[in-house]
Order: sequence, then structure tokens, then C-alpha cells
Amino acid sequence: MVVEYCTGDVVNALPECPALAGLLYHLHRQPRFGWRIALRPLLELYWQQCSPARRTPRWLRWHKRLLRRGEPRPLRLAPLHMDVHAGNIVHGEAGAAAD
Repeated sequence: MVVEYCTGDVVNALPECPALAGLLYHLHRQPRFGWRIALRPLLELYWQQCSPARRTPRWLRWHKRLLRRGEPRPLRLAPLHMDVHAGNIVHGEAGAAAD
């Protein structure tokens, strides 16, 4: 997710290691944003929509135990889009930027 428009080309190749390392360092130093993802409703929806053959008693016990314990506290809120791959990087005059 680009916050501002970046001019450049999308190339189907990753930059060389030093440039890629610099890009990843820059991405990981961005201000935190986002929100916690509530796992409980997602797990309940997955349970309801999965194949009945996959709903085993063991899985149900695990699911109930997880719901009793509660969700873990997030370690860090970070940019939601950290998906860096060859077709997802804009190569411009200022260097590479992840989309």
C-alpha cells in the first residue's frame, strides 16, 4: 500500500541484496499504524464454514481452550502490507519503493 504516488517502473526482479536490505530496513522503521485483528470472530467463522469432516472433537477442544484463554496481546502494530516480492516494488529515480 503506497501512501503517496511513486513514479517508476514495476520490474519482475528483486533489487540487489544491499538495495533490498535498505528497502526492508526503511519499511520496518515506518511509524506503527493499524489495529488489532480480532481472532475470535475469524476462528468462529472458519469453524462454521469449514467442511464438517474437518470438525473433529480435538479441534473443537482446542478452539474452546483458545477462546477461554483469550487472545494474545500483540507485540507490535506495523504496516499492514509487508509483502515484498518482485512484482510489488516500484523502481524509480530515488531507488526502490514497496507498493
